[in-house]
Amino acid sequence: MQKEELTTCRIDHYQTVDKVHVSVFAKQVDKERSVVVLKDEGISLDLYLPGSKRFIKELVLFGPIDSASSSFQYFGTKVSRIRRQDYNTLSDDLGRVNSAEARWKKLDSARKNR
Repeated sequence: MQKEELTTCRIDHYQTVDKVHVSVFAKQVDKERSVVVLKDEGISLDLYLPGSKRFIKELVLFGPIDSASSSFQYFGTKVSRIRRQDYNTLSDDLGRVNSAEARWKKLDSARKNR
């Protein structure tokens, strides 16, 4: 049995008016053993890859999502997630909410990943 090796994967995201699409580029993920957990303010990834490699990442997102209506899907070359933004909790420094301007500057929060 080979020793398990932690590895890194490229993560990209883009945003539409009401959704944030995130892709983790990880080839041939073992769907049976891997775990993806979508939370209101983060994503937990534990992906098992060929060759005894494993990708573990806890992302604290830049803004909140509606985890109940969010989903993910495994593909041959990536794991893709679509999350609905939670505009009820997005606001500017003055407490105003404007869904047309509720754009994420980046995927993860400035807070340290948990």
